[in-house]
Amino acid sequence: MLWFLPVCLAASQLKASDDAAVDFVRQIKPVIADRCVECHNSETLLGNVNLQSRALAMQERKEGPVIVPRVPEKSLFYLTLTLPPRDNKAMPATAHRLPKSDVETVRRWIKEGARWPEGKDGEIIPRKPKLKAG
Repeated sequence: MLWFLPVCLAASQLKASDDAAVDFVRQIKPVIADRCVECHNSETLLGNVNLQSRALAMQERKEGPVIVPRVPEKSLFYLTLTLPPRDNKAMPATAHRLPKSDVETVRRWIKEGARWPEGKDGEIIPRKPKLKAG
């Protein structure tokens, strides 16, 4: 019967970590930095979407909102990640699709209110393409 207590404690700790809020800096920012901001930034502005900061991502657009806090089903950022790969609006447009776990994390983040810090923690700088030596 003594084995039961550690099992219960481990299960409750696992459940608590599952319920923890999505951390923008650790879980969302790397996805945007690695897979989104190369095309969706101030210079290229593909689709009239800029994901370099919260202010830019949340600004009014005639095409509709990119992120609707608490409503992933109305958030272009989430919806384009869930489209079939052959759909011309599916994102990311190049390379492989995001893992389902990352898409689910984006959904949870938006559902939780899309908390995106101001300042350095919230800024996402696109990497410049490497120039080929020649």
